[in-house]
Amino acid sequence: MINPLFDNDSVNKNGHSLEYIPIGWLEAITSFHLCYNQLITTVSQCVAEQDLRKGSKIGTGQCTTDQLLTMAARMQRELKKLAQDMDQTDSLTKLSARENHEQLAAHILRLNQLNYQAQLRLDLSRRSTS
Repeated sequence: MINPLFDNDSVNKNGHSLEYIPIGWLEAITSFHLCYNQLITTVSQCVAEQDLRKGSKIGTGQCTTDQLLTMAARMQRELKKLAQDMDQTDSLTKLSARENHEQLAAHILRLNQLNYQAQLRLDLSRRSTS
């Protein structure tokens, strides 16, 4: 008997089960949302606590506010690109379920990369500068 989780029709080219890709996407986008909100909250707290002077490098631990803001801006741009990619694909052609899952898998990868980078900056922001 063929295991439905691992037959050729239910596994994408990266070896991910197509059945679980929508769940993976939901987890990645939820994590993305949480990381983004944590970045914004951390920056807001830093700004509220410190006197802003033009050109100064205001830090939160081992990561500056500028670095956190840059990461938040990158996340906004990438999310917009992913949304445009889905909109463009949807309007140009109807993808097969498999192709749609492949596209979602690529988006999951990008979201997870951004989540990792954001979490790294958040972790650095919590570390002492000494």
